[in-house]
Amino acid sequence: MHSSRSFFFRFSSARLVALVALALCPSVRVSAGDVVTRTYAGAPASSDGSVVTRDISAPPPPPPVPAAGVSSFAFAFVPAIQFPPEDWAVSGLRIDLLVGRHHDMWGLDVGLLGNETADDMEGLQLAGLFNRIGRSDGAFQIAGVFNRCEGGFYGLQAAGILNWTDGAVEGVQLSFANRATELSGVQFGIYNAIDRGTGVQIGLVNSARILEGLQIGLVNVIRESSVPFVPFVNFAF
Repeated sequence: MHSSRSFFFRFSSARLVALVALALCPSVRVSAGDVVTRTYAGAPASSDGSVVTRDISAPPPPPPVPAAGVSSFAFAFVPAIQFPPEDWAVSGLRIDLLVGRHHDMWGLDVGLLGNETADDMEGLQLAGLFNRIGRSDGAFQIAGVFNRCEGGFYGLQAAGILNWTDGAVEGVQLSFANRATELSGVQFGIYNAIDRGTGVQIGLVNSARILEGLQIGLVNVIRESSVPFVPFVNFAF
């Protein structure tokens, strides 16, 4: 769908999901003779010198639960008073008088206070206060106060105070404060922060652990670089 994305929009969501799943897997301490195990690079050693490992025969996590059904229209007062129920998906139009919540949303999502989508959102979200989604492969989020994405996000986030994405952002974040784990694109704001990324940060304070790109602002920090702090303009490639 996005095979021809540009330099600023390259990202493997599958790789991110795999890394998160690995990080959340429960660890067990075993001896070498008990089970067949695999150790991972950087695995911490315990106080007795053994390595934290996990059984490679452990069953994979369960697949995501699909939506109970799909409706072309949804209307909500609050999640407890809405049609269809929140375990359904909506493909078309959703109108939320206060706050609506559904499994997936594809299309136009309009809420007086907030819009919530548990899993996938693709389309346009407009809310007076907030938008919250699980992930997106192509969306515009516009909110008076904040946007929240709990997974990877592809598109535009614009909010009055805060854009927060737990996963990677491919696109643009525009707000007073912007936060993403990974960036392939542009952040505009008073405060911009990422763990790592490729692209541009423009703001009063820009912070990154690893960045291949440009920072423009009063305070520019790339922690893992030869010169961690540079005022006004900073770059690393």
